[in-house]
Amino acid sequence: MFTFRKYDKIEGGKRKRAKHPKLIVDKKGNKFGFMGLTESPKRGHHKNIEINNPQKNKSGKSYIRNELRYDDKKHFSEPLKNYKLHNEDYVKIIDKVNKHKKKK
Repeated sequence: MFTFRKYDKIEGGKRKRAKHPKLIVDKKGNKFGFMGLTESPKRGHHKNIEINNPQKNKSGKSYIRNELRYDDKKHFSEPLKNYKLHNEDYVKIIDKVNKHKKKK
């Protein structure tokens, strides 16, 4: 849990495809619960969760989408080795994941 993986499904528009990895935060049977990594502070009217950059040797701002989605395991690659969630960010993410689970 809490590993970054590439998502194999095509997301985004025709011109700009999403290529950011996803953070795996939950596992239900044959499905992974995930939250997307992004560089944008907002998505529409909703704010994203600011975190330390999980990619090694990168210092720019990073955000996790404030939404929990589920998809089949076969759409994800192996865990990425150069991405790691910082310890202080675990608390923020776990809090948001628990709030999303209560809603469902």
